[in-house]
Amino acid sequence: MGKTENEVNQSHMLLLTTIALGTLLNPLNSSMIAVALSRLREAFQLDFADVSWLISTYYLASAIVQPVMGKLGDMWGHKRLFLLGLTLVAGASLLAPFSPGLIWLIIFRIIQAIGSSALFPSGMGMVRNVISSGQARALGVLSIFSSTSAALGPSIGGFLIHFGDWPAIFLVNFPFIIISFLFG
Repeated sequence: MGKTENEVNQSHMLLLTTIALGTLLNPLNSSMIAVALSRLREAFQLDFADVSWLISTYYLASAIVQPVMGKLGDMWGHKRLFLLGLTLVAGASLLAPFSPGLIWLIIFRIIQAIGSSALFPSGMGMVRNVISSGQARALGVLSIFSSTSAALGPSIGGFLIHFGDWPAIFLVNFPFIIISFLFG
């Protein structure tokens, strides 16, 4: 017996929620770090040029890896790659606050960028494969999540730094990761 239209809509909403919570991690993490640079500079006793590598390497890794992740999702399966991406972001976000120096923090940011770069193309692939009716609306919803998280990133980052110092900008990822992983 086939699913009713209501059941299909509910499963599509669950899928969109799962993907949206994952895909917002890349723009959120790329924008939150900007307000943490001053605090990171103090914590690691760096000059601004050195600490700015935290932003540059994240964008560079994302730009290189995201197209590759789209192809890997086609080859290995979008869901599998999405869950792997969440796992990489979780691991990097967990270890980053314990970084003994800038190099380690850069390495964890690169891993975080690689993981979050797997989420968007995998999510788009899952939408393409699962949602046949209303794909444009589904992609619009994901676009809104990404844009909103990028716009709110500096405000969220400032709030987190004020109440939890710079490690909090990494730990804030966990509610999104856990919910997305459980739904996934």
